[in-house]
Amino acid sequence: MLVDCQKSPHKAPNFLSKCSELKQIKLRRQVFDPIARPKYTSLWNVMSKGYLQNDLYAEVVLLFSDMMRENVKTNCYTLPVVLKSCCKLLALREGEEVHCVAVKNGFKSNTYVGTNLIELYSGGGRVGCAYGVFKEMVLRNVVSWTAMINGYVANGDLVSARRLFDLAPERDIVLWNRMVTAYTESGDMAEARRLFEMMPDLTELGQEN
Repeated sequence: MLVDCQKSPHKAPNFLSKCSELKQIKLRRQVFDPIARPKYTSLWNVMSKGYLQNDLYAEVVLLFSDMMRENVKTNCYTLPVVLKSCCKLLALREGEEVHCVAVKNGFKSNTYVGTNLIELYSGGGRVGCAYGVFKEMVLRNVVSWTAMINGYVANGDLVSARRLFDLAPERDIVLWNRMVTAYTESGDMAEARRLFEMMPDLTELGQEN
């Protein structure tokens, strides 16, 4: 199979994915290294995703550095994986570098890239930077709103979290629960109760079984 992938690189992504599932990390690398070329972005993405799935966050960041050195063209699937790894590592400096790549390549308003940047900056205590990313996003889904609100909560700014919650065009059960829990954790049981009583039932939230 190793020789087959080397002769036909287009067959490699599926094999690399299967290796990731089986946690055959060394074998993945043996297949990848001989065929890694800048034009095969999908191969690099599969490698990166496999490292993430196996909690090898530092390897994801190192692989991204290799991509930049080899001038591999990134796409909207590349950056969220790297940013998730930066979040896990609390690697703000590396995350900022990814942010620069996103801006340079036109992905700064991408929903998935933006949401991961919000989580990165919020996790590093830079909630102002997180909100800057949030404002620049062209399309914000409920996950993006939840990430920004959670960022405010995590950094102790419950007032801003509630302000944004009240502005959110869509609220799912996760977002409602996050705000209720935030008030509970802050000791404001009265507001937690009021918000809980305002919560729509599961049918209205689209959570019925």
